[in-house]
Amino acid sequence: MARDYINSMTPLIAADNQREARRVVVAFQNKVVKYLESTLGPADSADQTRIRLATYTASRSAIDDLNKMRCVLRARDALAGFGDALPADIQNFDDARVADATALLDEIGRTNAGTVTFALALLAGRLATPWQLIRLATKVAASKDTADIAATRYAITVSMVRLAGGQTVGATHRAARRPGRDRKGNTCFRLRRRIRLAAAHRRARSVGPGRTTASFDG
Repeated sequence: MARDYINSMTPLIAADNQREARRVVVAFQNKVVKYLESTLGPADSADQTRIRLATYTASRSAIDDLNKMRCVLRARDALAGFGDALPADIQNFDDARVADATALLDEIGRTNAGTVTFALALLAGRLATPWQLIRLATKVAASKDTADIAATRYAITVSMVRLAGGQTVGATHRAARRPGRDRKGNTCFRLRRRIRLAAAHRRARSVGPGRTTASFDG
């Protein structure tokens, strides 16, 4: 299947025949989706696929990566429409932009709930300042309390910003601080504390009843 695709695409690319190339791409993607559905859909087929993958890679995430690929390909039209509706470059993810993006995300979530994370990644790629992605969560939260932010439907953006790298996270913390505000009242500082507090609480529970651990004040 892959060899046929390459043989079909090579002359089209050389001739710059974009219309026919797009048709071939769509046809190939449809074949891939059908193949993934047959190999990942039924439980016994998924088990066999996992065993075969083990002969090529030791990564346990391989099967999950294939499921993600299947999810994206199945929703490629919705994701393409989402991307087309976004500005090519968002210099400032202000309140108006957040509202527009939230409406688009809500729409794609109603029809393709499993693709919201991919839509968020697409949106993040359009932001000139990637850490601003967390505004999707902070703007709809009932308060600036971390528990309220964590309860929002786009709380995952906090983790996405953190996973983007230390530089991005550091920029988030620096940009969020404002003169004259208490550091512990700062939203991004509190988001960072949330991870460390959770770890401290787990340690406290592991000590057992009637005992205490050192307090954590950030």
